[in-house]
Amino acid sequence: MSNPAGATLTHRYAALQIKIWHILFRMRKIYHEQSEMRSRVFNSKREQIKGLAPSMFSVVDMLVTLEHAEGLMSDLLETKELRQLLSADQVKTIGRAKDTASRWKAVRNVFGGHLDIEVFEAACAKHNFFGSLLSNDLETDMAIYNCLILESAINRSKPKSSLFDRELDFGNDLAGEMKLVIDKLNSDWKRVFDCFPDLLQLMYTLGKAEKQIATNPEEWQGIVFGN
Repeated sequence: MSNPAGATLTHRYAALQIKIWHILFRMRKIYHEQSEMRSRVFNSKREQIKGLAPSMFSVVDMLVTLEHAEGLMSDLLETKELRQLLSADQVKTIGRAKDTASRWKAVRNVFGGHLDIEVFEAACAKHNFFGSLLSNDLETDMAIYNCLILESAINRSKPKSSLFDRELDFGNDLAGEMKLVIDKLNSDWKRVFDCFPDLLQLMYTLGKAEKQIATNPEEWQGIVFGN
């Protein structure tokens, strides 16, 4: 495959790598927080329910990160200095990752990027929440409320996505429906991000020789100096 002289020596090429690493470090933050959640020990059913709250915010973080990944895949395919260096199989891999990430975009738009009041109102209507929220333990209740808002976001996004072939019903089977969502999210997450190591290696390999020819060895040590 041809490699035009200087094809990778652009600001755009550097920006793509920084964007990939930005997303990867965001992923590492999510993994760290999820690891801490899994290590928690609950002494009661109420504590266990309350423990759902950080898990729901982690779901939101994953949805946002998937949208970042979708944007990255578009950037990769639209960058001519990179696109001309990719094989047909590599283009297909990036395209499949983009399509997978895009399935969750409609959900993120109403429960992550924005907090659409219609999503909250639909949840309240479905589960008959009205008026002031009277509670002896609102923090624990909010853990359940947030799950029901996720249900509402997914159901209302159904016309724009192909995540599930039916509407979810958390009120009937919260544990089972949540497992269905989390399993699907984790599966798509893995499908998208499994291609990241190869992408990074590819871009590094394609650009390394050109960069070293065009620069001096003292410029190969990164941008932070000293101890």
